[in-house]
Amino acid sequence: IGGPGVAESTKANLPVLPIDRVTTRYQMTLSVVDQTGVLAEIASMFNDHGVSVETVAQSVGPAAVSVAGTDEARATATLVIGTHAASEADLAATVAVLKTSDVVSAVVSVLRVEGL
Repeated sequence: IGGPGVAESTKANLPVLPIDRVTTRYQMTLSVVDQTGVLAEIASMFNDHGVSVETVAQSVGPAAVSVAGTDEARATATLVIGTHAASEADLAATVAVLKTSDVVSAVVSVLRVEGL
């Protein structure tokens, strides 16, 4: 049947850590232009914001991205990047710069990887 449970938590009065100070690993999926040098450029963006890349998996996609102001289309690739532990603030700064990059067509997803 079970007991009454704990009446009070000894942790109930702990302060809540601001989200930008949370440190965890992340998994990010990007749609990028499939051309030479793109991976190095993206790695540099991570490095500039203190986020260390642990794993990268790339697959080439059938989609193409239109180049602004032209009739040209570029092939795309999907990058799935796993990071070492990083702060939410550093990761958010990295995502912001990736979204403005000419080689990133979309930041598809950003997931926290907790408990490992």
